[in-house]
Amino acid sequence: MISFDCYNNCLNFPFVFVLTYYHNGKEGKNQAKRNSEMKSKCVFATGPESSGSRLVAKICSHVLNIQKYGDWNGVGWSNSDHHKVCHRSIPFGIPPRFPNLEKWISENEKDYEIYFILTTRDTTISEFSRIERFPKTLAEVRKDSKIAKELMKQAINSGHKYFIWSYETFMFLREEYLKSLYSFLEVESDFIPLLRDGNEKRIREKPKMRSRIRNYLQNLVKHLD
Repeated sequence: MISFDCYNNCLNFPFVFVLTYYHNGKEGKNQAKRNSEMKSKCVFATGPESSGSRLVAKICSHVLNIQKYGDWNGVGWSNSDHHKVCHRSIPFGIPPRFPNLEKWISENEKDYEIYFILTTRDTTISEFSRIERFPKTLAEVRKDSKIAKELMKQAINSGHKYFIWSYETFMFLREEYLKSLYSFLEVESDFIPLLRDGNEKRIREKPKMRSRIRNYLQNLVKHLD
């Protein structure tokens, strides 16, 4: 874990960049042979709401030649004759629902190689974003975060391939980080989408953000007490 306090002057708390770990199973002999012999891929991109899961799902759909970046809104399924990508936030939909990972696996593992991409983002920013975007209380978003953590742990322990994706690390390393994702997916691509750091936007473009986040943190402390 690396502490990075570039925003200390405006927020008085440090960001944390979480280094990625991914488990990629057995290595093939070469890319061409893998492409010709492997099962079709089924990629599940999931994580807490406001953690960047939709963004990475759209990138996966593009590099797997399912739908071009921008043609799919990143909600639900993106399918082709060979591969497919599913994006579901934790929770997703109205009313909020939670993914059934066991059902996902049982319905797809026979015909597809399953890949989980588990998205993370600074917890304070993610939860504050959810309170702003949805009519939720602090207690509700904290409960959602707890459920998301358990479901992500379930995916990690499922025996299938998984990649832990950090929004902050992506914004920091950009194309180098994408290379790690493409290696995990066993695809060759130099695609880089246009990026805008959502954390920076939230912090720097709103004059009242500092006091609002301070109030959020104070309420969080009270909630934990």
